[in-house]
Amino acid sequence: MIYVVNENCIRCKYMDCVEVCPSTASMRATTCSSSIPTNASIVASASRNARSTRSSPTRAILKHYLAKKDGKIVTFTIDLAERLYAIARVYVKAPEEQLRQLERFCLKLRPKRRPGLTEKNMAVIRAFKDPQTRARLKALPRRHFDEALAERDARLSRPR
Repeated sequence: MIYVVNENCIRCKYMDCVEVCPSTASMRATTCSSSIPTNASIVASASRNARSTRSSPTRAILKHYLAKKDGKIVTFTIDLAERLYAIARVYVKAPEEQLRQLERFCLKLRPKRRPGLTEKNMAVIRAFKDPQTRARLKALPRRHFDEALAERDARLSRPR
């Protein structure tokens, strides 16, 4: 079974990555205390589910993200399926049968991909049509630079 661990251990409380992490994560197990789930823990969890149901880890990962969106297929899920297929084909060198299944799955998802930007992203872009917002954005680097200079000058002018 092949696992993809794409993040360093952040010492989360789940410790799912320990069983699949190629590093010495198991030695760090006693010191982990953070509560942020990582992609590694999601992959590890999906891989365990896949082992118990005899399906592929890729399918389990995609099911996880579908469940997060209440079964709604969003652009992220479609892009994730495409990337997982590419990883399986190019880096993992998965068996042909698995690649065919993944490719069929991606072909089913592609027509559901919306062209253009989502409504959420369009709303963000609309905000920049306002001239005052654009002016504030253009002035931001200068403001930060002036603040940095003021901090430096304050430090330099302090008596030692």
